[in-house]
Amino acid sequence: MRFKTIWPRLLLMTCVVLSGGVTSEAANAASIGYITGTSEAGGGAGNPWDNAQNDQALNVAFGEGNWDKLSFGNAVQDGIFTPSTYQVLYVDGGDSLGGEFRGFLDENRGSLESWVADGGSLFLNAARNTSPAPIDLGFGATLINDAFSDTAAAVDPNHPIFNGPVGLTGSSFSGFSFSHDYVTGTDIAPLINDSLGQAVLAEQRFDSGLVLFGGLTTTNFQNPKPEVIALRANILDYAAIEAGLNPTPGPLPEVPEDPRMSLLPILLISGALLGRSYARSKNRAVA
Repeated sequence: MRFKTIWPRLLLMTCVVLSGGVTSEAANAASIGYITGTSEAGGGAGNPWDNAQNDQALNVAFGEGNWDKLSFGNAVQDGIFTPSTYQVLYVDGGDSLGGEFRGFLDENRGSLESWVADGGSLFLNAARNTSPAPIDLGFGATLINDAFSDTAAAVDPNHPIFNGPVGLTGSSFSGFSFSHDYVTGTDIAPLINDSLGQAVLAEQRFDSGLVLFGGLTTTNFQNPKPEVIALRANILDYAAIEAGLNPTPGPLPEVPEDPRMSLLPILLISGALLGRSYARSKNRAVA
C-alpha cells in the first residue's frame, strides 16, 4: 500500500522534470538581478535612502522571491556575467551610493557593454547625493548630477512603460524630488524629461540588447501613487520582456491615504466660517 501511495507522486515528479515544467516565476528567479549597495553589515550603505522601495517595485514587477538581490561588492563573483545566468540587471546607486555605483561601473563597464550586446537588458539608475562628478555609464552615455527636479513628463505617453503590464501611469509626475540626475548621449532615446527638458529616463538599443538609463529617486519621494510604483515596475517588466522573459507581475501595494487629507474638510469649513465672520464684522463697522 505504501508503494502504491508514493508511486503516483514519483511519476508526476518524473513527468515534470522530463518536460522542463517550471513556472515563469521560477524561471525568472534565476534570470533577474538587482544590484545595489553593500549591506551595512558588510561595511556599506545598504539600500538607497535606507528604504526598500526598489525591492517593492521588483516584487510588483516579478512577484516576491522571483529575483536575486546582489551588491556592488559581490555581483561579479555571484555570476552576473556567467552565460545564461541573468537576462535582466537593475543597478541602482542613488542617495549615498554614488561612489559605489561609480566604482562598479569603472570596474565592469566593458563587461556590461558586452553583456548587453549579447542580448541582456540593463537598467542603470542613480539619483545621487554623493560623488557628484559626471559618470561615464558606458554605451556613450553620461550621468550628470546637481539637476534636482520636482516635476517630469513622459516624452511619448504611448510607450509601453506608461501603459502596463502593471497598470496605467499617466504622463505627468512630481516629487520632492522626482529626480536628481539626467542623462546625455548621442544614441539615447529620452522616455521621461525633467522640467528643463533633460532626460531623467532614457533607453538605447545596443546590438542585441537594451539599456535604460535613469536619475530617478525611489518611489516614496514621487507622486502620484500608486502610479509611480506601477511606473517603476513597468520599466522593469519592459526590460524583462525585451530580454525574452515572460514576467508575471504581482499586485500593486495599497497606498494609505495622506492623513493630512482627512483634515481638508475641517479646514475648508473653518475657512468659510472665518470668512463669514470677517464679512459680518466689516459690515458692522461700515454701518
